[in-house]
Amino acid sequence: MAYAAAGTRPGIERLEREAIDAAMARVTLVARAIDALFVIPGTGIRLGFDAILGLVPVAGDLIAQAISSYMRSPAGCRCRG
Repeated sequence: MAYAAAGTRPGIERLEREAIDAAMARVTLVARAIDALFVIPGTGIRLGFDAILGLVPVAGDLIAQAISSYMRSPAGCRCRG
């Protein structure tokens, strides 16, 4: 795909930026849920779903892998048109 000179297509650049910002917001939300969703009272230690899923032998690992794969993909493939 050929690109025009920078600044000549502000409408398209704005749409791409909005898609990137939305993708980053989704990935940040999922990362926070996996790593630091709960706080253990009185300690300040934060736990997420990854620690809880780790308690379930095989299914927990598979679910955690699926969530990680979603985050590694281009933000769930929603940013493509």
